[in-house]
Amino acid sequence: MINKNDLISIIVKPTNACNLRCKHCYHAGTGYDNEQMSDKMLEKLISSSVPHFSGIHYIWHGGEPLSMPLTFYKRALELEQKYKHNPNQNIKNSMQSNGTYVTEDVAKFIADNNILIGFSFEGPYNDFLRSHTNMTLKGYENLKKYNIIPGTIAVVGKHNINNLIDVYEYFRNKNQPLKLNTIFASGSAKENEDILLTDPEYYAEKICELFDLWLFDTTTGISISPFYSYAQSVISGKPKYCTHSSCLKHWLSVHSNGDIYPCGRYYPEEYRLGNIMDFNDLHDVFETKIYKNIINKSAIRKQKCREQCNVYHLCNGGCLNESILAGGIENIPEFSCTAFSIIISHIKTRMQEAISRGIEFENIYNKYIRNIIKKRLEMNKNVK
Repeated sequence: MINKNDLISIIVKPTNACNLRCKHCYHAGTGYDNEQMSDKMLEKLISSSVPHFSGIHYIWHGGEPLSMPLTFYKRALELEQKYKHNPNQNIKNSMQSNGTYVTEDVAKFIADNNILIGFSFEGPYNDFLRSHTNMTLKGYENLKKYNIIPGTIAVVGKHNINNLIDVYEYFRNKNQPLKLNTIFASGSAKENEDILLTDPEYYAEKICELFDLWLFDTTTGISISPFYSYAQSVISGKPKYCTHSSCLKHWLSVHSNGDIYPCGRYYPEEYRLGNIMDFNDLHDVFETKIYKNIINKSAIRKQKCREQCNVYHLCNGGCLNESILAGGIENIPEFSCTAFSIIISHIKTRMQEAISRGIEFENIYNKYIRNIIKKRLEMNKNVK
């Protein structure tokens, strides 16, 4: 019998092909060949996951996932239905795209099949990192015709760290939900040092400034990730964001050739966990010698963090991939560690101030923070 909490997210890269060459792309370490996942491999992916987990989230990634024809995704959806172990099984599909291939036909397909889509787009700084801005904006327009507002991932680097307010206002004015990712030294970013951040204290200072602007913006219609998750974390005392929630045994990535890695970020060959064609049940990936070694080395890093950090309970040792970029899974990634400690402490102070205001908070904070505070105040009331 399948445990109802046995959930997995699988980042699927059906192709490495991409029509852009972004200055910060971590995928450059893998390359941009035109190899496409075969139908045989796609069916193996679905058959080794859908029957064995209670809930599955397929995240179609790349490369550029829409370099693949829509027939590929139609087939994937058919296979998901074929291998469902019960009609109510929770299977979710999402896609991370640069938006340039989102035609009206693509937008309709996404709408008809309830596929969540996110764009990688930098707003006012898009041409600096990506180019083809007008094509991406057209993709937004095509989705809007079907009442779809995609989430947007924008990266933070040296090129825009002093202009984050401009980035926020750009997406705020478009009512566009926003996720901020820090550029890390992988792939193309290693060759473009002008975009890499080197001062974690200064980075944290600018992120805290943006958090405060968003926090007190009572009319904003957009949530910012990871701010919302961080605010939830300090209230609940538990990490709520991907990079701090321990992805081990809950995330995998499958490449176009079937190779399996711990997640979708760039991993050296030594972290290859096998090939999808070798597994009938993806649970078995977690029992491989390589994966167990990852768990053991992660435990070493977490113990180091636990011994020296007062926000470990909210960080959980940080991101596996960032540790690898810092020299090994057992290593503490100093930049993100220092920055997170400053940022989460700032947010904790702000949330404590908000809780202490009681009912006076209504006209002070944005609606996302108000909802978190309301729930906390209700919990406090019930405890009494």
